Amino acid sequence: MEMSIRKVVLLVAALILLDGRKGIAQTTLTDTTALTPDVVIASGSKDSLRWEGASLKANLIYAATASANLGAEFAIGKHFSASLMLGLKSWPRWLAWDNAQENPTKWKHILVAPGIRWWPRKVYEHWFAGADLVWSHFNVGQVNFPLGLYPQVRNQRLQGDVYALGLYGGYSWRLARHWRIEAEAGVGIGWYGAEKYECAHCGAPLGKADGLAVIPKLGLNIVWDISAHDKEKRETLKKDILEELNTINNH
Repeated sequence: MEMSIRKVVLLVAALILLDGRKGIAQTTLTDTTALTPDVVIASGSKDSLRWEGASLKANLIYAATASANLGAEFAIGKHFSASLMLGLKSWPRWLAWDNAQENPTKWKHILVAPGIRWWPRKVYEHWFAGADLVWSHFNVGQVNFPLGLYPQVRNQRLQGDVYALGLYGGYSWRLARHWRIEAEAGVGIGWYGAEKYECAHCGAPLGKADGLAVIPKLGLNIVWDISAHDKEKRETLKKDILEELNTINNH
């Protein structure tokens, strides 16, 4: 009886190591004699001992525009992850406490961007390519953006929405068990529709404006992996299971 209980406990631990391999798992559940050292060794292969789970991130370049931002990402397989990025700039000028009326600029927006990433090696390691859907509500006037972007708001104010599809690529460096840095670059193409006004803070409406929207994507992300598998602990667990199985099989 005691030996059977130990076998069941080892079965549960081995199924954790099986890492979703349904064929092996179903065989082991229906026939406990299938729980052998060879099965456990196969289940603990190098590819299955990977970093995965949920993570939170912040784009430092985006934050440099005085925009608060936070992203969440979830592993959905060995090579894919799903993400959601939120951005908010609720104050009109560069600094939240700058309320000087003589400052003519205005730049406020909210951004929501769900996306998906493909990792050729494995989730959260090295190179990745991604795509995202972008929606942003904006209120921008008398701002000179770099590279000649958005000339419509240099002397007028636009308030409206933009919808875009973005493609990008990047690279991830691991700093520690739960910390990474990502660099990414890409571009989004979409369409905007807005109301047009004379100046940034007041002025009569001038009608509607719409057109092609080009949204550059540039990121330097600091990432915190909330749930990351500890490879050393899994290797230790596998070793303990093997020792217990050898003991049981020798009786």
